[in-house]
This record gives sequence, C-alpha cells and structure tokens, in this order.
Amino acid sequence: MNSGAASGLALLATLGALSPCSLLGQTPPRAVPVLPVPPRTEVVPKAIPVQPGPASPPAPAPVPEAQPAPAPAPAKSGGTPGFRGETSGRMEVPTLQPVAPTSPPTPTPSAPIAPEARPAAANAEQQQLALADALYSRQQWDGAIPEYQRFLSDFPRAVETPAALYRLAECYLKMGNPNSARLYWGKLAALPQPGPIGGGAAYKLAEFEFKERDFAEAAAHFKLASQLLQDAKAKQSAQYFSARSYQELGRKPEARALYQALADAPEKHPFRDSSQFQLGLLLQEAGRPGEAVARFEKLRSEAGAAEIRAESTARAALLLLEANEPQKALKALEAALASNEIAQ
Repeated sequence: MNSGAASGLALLATLGALSPCSLLGQTPPRAVPVLPVPPRTEVVPKAIPVQPGPASPPAPAPVPEAQPAPAPAPAKSGGTPGFRGETSGRMEVPTLQPVAPTSPPTPTPSAPIAPEARPAAANAEQQQLALADALYSRQQWDGAIPEYQRFLSDFPRAVETPAALYRLAECYLKMGNPNSARLYWGKLAALPQPGPIGGGAAYKLAEFEFKERDFAEAAAHFKLASQLLQDAKAKQSAQYFSARSYQELGRKPEARALYQALADAPEKHPFRDSSQFQLGLLLQEAGRPGEAVARFEKLRSEAGAAEIRAESTARAALLLLEANEPQKALKALEAALASNEIAQ
C-alpha cells in the first residue's frame, strides 16, 4: 500500500470516530429516564346491606263501621229561626225532615259481564236491560249509562222503561251530573203511566226545585209524587211540602186544604203538629179566629214539642182576648205557666 492510500484510510478512521454533535461543536443531550406512573385507584363506596324486616303482610286499613243517623236534638225554647209569634210567621217542627221515597231495588248482579258470559235472557230486550242492570249493581255508573241509553233507544215501549229511566238518572247523579239526572227524572215523571217509581222521580225533582225556591214547579211535582207514591210516610212528606210551596206562592186555600188533611189524619206522623200549627195561622189570617183557636188549643194538649205547645198557648190566649173572652185566655195562660211550657 502506498503512502497516499494509508493517509486516506487514517483520515476515514478519524472521521468515523467523531459523532455528528462533535462535528457541529455541540454537547449531545442526556437521556432522561421515564418513570412508570402507578395506576390510579378509585375508592368505590361500599354497599351497606339492608336487613330484611319480618315477612308479614301489611295490615289492612280499618273499614269504618256504619253509624246510625243521629237522633234529632230536642227543641230549645226560642231556637227556631223566624218563630217569634207574629201572625205571618212560619213555624217548622225542629225534628221535621223530608221523608224521601225509597229508590227502586238495586238489581241483583248475575254472572260476569264478559260477552260470552252475559246474563241469560229470553230476548234482546231483556238481555240489554240485564247488561245495564249488572253494571248498575256493580256501581259502574259510567259503563251503565250507555247501556241504559241503548236500551231506551232500541226498546222505547218496553215495560221496564220507567225503571231504566230512574236508574239512568241515578247513574248521572252518582257521576256528579245533577242536570242530566233531572232531565231523565223529568222524562220519567212525564210518562202517561209512570207508576210509583215515577212518584219517586217527581219527588226528586221537587226537592231540587224547593231548594231553588222554584215553588210553582216544586208544588206541581210534590203533588204528583203524593198521588203516585205508595209509602205512607213518603206521601205525607210530599203533601206537606206541597202545602208549603202553595203557602209560599200565596195560594192559601190550597195550602189550608192540604194542612187540614194532614192535621186530621187518624194516625200520628211527623208532619201532623206542624200542619196543625200552619193551619191555625192560615185560619187566623183568613179571619176565622174561632177555628184557629180550636187548632191551637188542640196543639196545646197534644203537640209533642214543648215549643209548639208554648207558642200555640200564647196564640190561643191572644185570640181569646181579641174575642172578649179574657177568662178563657187567663185560664189557658195559667195552665201553661204552671206546666213551665211558656219560656220566661
């Protein structure tokens, strides 16, 4: 090998020993070790076990027992509003309440109402009514309404039309729709032969009308109810409130006739004393004091409430004084005072 080749090889060896950074005059960077990051652990809340309670079914809610209607409180002297002895006054017996007629008996529920198990019936008319009655007996008012309407629409001449009309009205009343109830009670009362159930519908209508002070309609429906109803107490209630309606209308002869029939009834009933008293007032207003005194004196000895006896005694005594019979008036007042019937 010649000297030129040897020099070239030496130069290459020297250049290979040098790094690029050395050739550029820079210090080579130092490698920084990368430390591993420990894995992040999240704290998971521990579930707290729930101890099971005793395996016993919840106690059923207590069913309230049906309570009888409270007996009316005895009358207190001077406690009746508007009862102060004036000739034009109105006196109401404290224990007097309207005797509403009983509703038609609720039909006995039969088989379930599924189409395949509807109550057996001889024909479509009876089947449709049986379906409506079954819903009614289960107090499913919203379901019974369209079924009764379908019955009335499809079979307008059916024998059971009055009962269907009455129960349809009851369904509407239970659903909180008294106007529709009155509509169907009115249709029932307007039938040519509504029967006793029509008397119940007429009484229902009259109750609404009396409260609304529509005395003309109330008098007409109470009169119709008294003619159709069969229960004696319900008939007497209808007669009494019919007389009250006539009295409010100023139709006093008609009111007197009804009060007299109730006052002279042979049997005792809740409206007899009040009818006797109202009859005495009307006789006094009509200028018939002798007949009025007879009515008041009868109440003084027979009335059940002390308030009625006291007021009747005072009125009889005043009428006797006006008739120039002071001895009889004094005797009646002394008897009343001795029995503590006249309030001090």
